[in-house]
Amino acid sequence: MLIKTDKTWKLQLNVYNMGYQDALWGTWSENKDGSLELTVKGQNDQLTNIDKSIKVAYNSNTKAYSTTVKFTSAGFNFVLPLNGKDTGSASTPEPTIQVTGISLDKQSLELTVGKTASLTATVSPSKATNKAVTWTSAEESIATVDNEKITAKAAGITYIIAATKDGGFVATCKVTVSEPSSDSEYYVATSSDKCNGFPISLIFENSSFHLNVDTIFFDATDWFKGTYSFNADKSELTLNVGYNANGPHLETAEATSAGTVTYTAESGKFTIVVKDPSASAVNGTFTLTVGSTDPEPTPDPEPEPEPTPEPNLQLELVASDTLNLGETAYTANAKLDMYDDNTFKMLVDAGEGYTEAASGTWVLDAAYNMVLTVEYQTIENSLPDTITLNVDYATYQY
Repeated sequence: MLIKTDKTWKLQLNVYNMGYQDALWGTWSENKDGSLELTVKGQNDQLTNIDKSIKVAYNSNTKAYSTTVKFTSAGFNFVLPLNGKDTGSASTPEPTIQVTGISLDKQSLELTVGKTASLTATVSPSKATNKAVTWTSAEESIATVDNEKITAKAAGITYIIAATKDGGFVATCKVTVSEPSSDSEYYVATSSDKCNGFPISLIFENSSFHLNVDTIFFDATDWFKGTYSFNADKSELTLNVGYNANGPHLETAEATSAGTVTYTAESGKFTIVVKDPSASAVNGTFTLTVGSTDPEPTPDPEPEPEPTPEPNLQLELVASDTLNLGETAYTANAKLDMYDDNTFKMLVDAGEGYTEAASGTWVLDAAYNMVLTVEYQTIENSLPDTITLNVDYATYQY
């Protein structure tokens, strides 16, 4: 839990080692005895049964704080005892580092219906104070996005948009979704029921099927799975399920052993009922529609590669300058290529031609000095994080 000097606080949780995420947040006030009153203003959608007011006790002798937070997530009740020390830094807030840009590890994706993929966003600079990113899909009927995870819904083209909360910088990824090709089989059985509040479905792919729970907090693939087969005209579906005695089972099969059940389609649809004896995992009715698949659409022609942009400004260091490349200092030619999107590249020629040695972003300060932020380098980290090129007003040179 982080209690900040601006009278706000937040609690972050690392669930299943998937990284810390904001769970609770709000405002706080201090009592005369040094204890704190925390008011909950917001919470992660997966948490319920939360006390709206949390008291943090204070021990004046040890300068220690302590509290207990209770909540419910994914059907489980949690009690978190929290302890902390007064760091003495309450009057010295950390400086705010503004976001200057965002990029994605992929600019385009191709998926078939029902498949998923992930994107990774990189916020610049790496030490920015607020690196939060908001994810949206231009066409959610084609593909949806939830915390970097993309799910293909229907054939078509859409764009996934990542935007920084600080500064509103945007990066996009083009997503092309197509129907599965004729030589593979992929079906999704949908359900209006929920598993611990999360959407559920059965995924059928190339003779194997499994339960899918749409959440990032746990993986339900191993809860309920098996193999399947159709008859020649796909009017009958046979499921072969393996599970333990206490696990989910088919409604028409014995819960104490593996089951083989054959279903007959009604109006082109199969109805599959899955039950869990403990009623804590899944209890749902699934509808599977099986029909002829359309031929794979003709893919869009590959776009022409974008030409390499020319630098708007080029600064050269003459051969008499000495560069420290790694542990060795020697004379080399170098130049800086500056681009109008506020990025730069540093090229170095140590006798074998120019090669990229570093890159990053640049801005002009109030005095028109050029401030470079180094985000990547290949010369054994010999460059500082920030480089300032001072302007000479007599010659207008840096």
